[in-house]
Amino acid sequence: MANLPSNSFMFNYNAKQYDSSTYTFPKTTGQLFDVDLTLNGAPSSYTDEYVDFAGKSVYMGYTYTSNAQNPFNRVSSASSFTFIYKTSGFTSGSNNIFSNRYTLYNYMVRGNMLHTNSSGFLSLTPSSSPEICVIRISSNGNSERKFVDSNGNTLQITTASTISWGGLNNGVGFFAGYATGSETFQDKFYWMYCSMETLTDEEVLQVIKYNEQNKTFEIEPDTLFFTSNSGTESVAINSENPWTASTTDNWITILPTTGNSGEGTISITVGSSIFSNRTGTVTITDGVDRLTLTVYQTGYTKFPYNKLYMNGDNLN
Repeated sequence: MANLPSNSFMFNYNAKQYDSSTYTFPKTTGQLFDVDLTLNGAPSSYTDEYVDFAGKSVYMGYTYTSNAQNPFNRVSSASSFTFIYKTSGFTSGSNNIFSNRYTLYNYMVRGNMLHTNSSGFLSLTPSSSPEICVIRISSNGNSERKFVDSNGNTLQITTASTISWGGLNNGVGFFAGYATGSETFQDKFYWMYCSMETLTDEEVLQVIKYNEQNKTFEIEPDTLFFTSNSGTESVAINSENPWTASTTDNWITILPTTGNSGEGTISITVGSSIFSNRTGTVTITDGVDRLTLTVYQTGYTKFPYNKLYMNGDNLN
């Protein structure tokens, strides 16, 4: 079972979690950028592993009220930075997966470079696809950009001994050059992680394993059916990570709402249903992936007359 390192981190988004009904990448438990990443429209396509943007103008922009409030800003006295991501279908040019930019740019993470005050900083073109890219900058400005395999082994690398950050700004853009949405991302997105700390090789590998893992996370059953009467049913959970369960439907009660790794059970209780049928959902997440339990309940229907009498028939 893989977990993220204990370092504080700004965000971790994974396409395995992508909700196609809302165009949303849910946040990971513990991330400091406390936002679900909701796109402004549908991407070209998606699978269980990646979301294909293919030049679609879809992005999420976020604006702070001042430069000082933007925690992504980097300066020479606070250079520590780690950005790790997996993409496919490398496209050159203004292909930004993340930009610390509004009208000015502090830095932008692109497919072939880290665009800082120097437009071609840490320029490196991957030789294979999909690729896992690691960008690390230490507090003294020493930096590297490298492509690695799923075990953290270096495939390509470029380094620099100093870094010149761009101007401070009050906006960030995901899959876009600006927080206002221009310069769109054009490739397949798998996952990305960002920390304002410089991770070690071991911690980088933890991030990769966490996002690449094929873990056990399942529920049985994934659908419940109730009559109009109140009732309770059990659902089995098998998870390699701690999990939480929640619902926005006030007629559904969940016990317990949290659990540890391993096999467990939750109880789903519904109240009496009046008149119409209803459908609700319970969401179970382990911090990376989410599962949906669908709950159906029939409405209460009372016929004041037996249909035989209504047809003029006698039961005797």
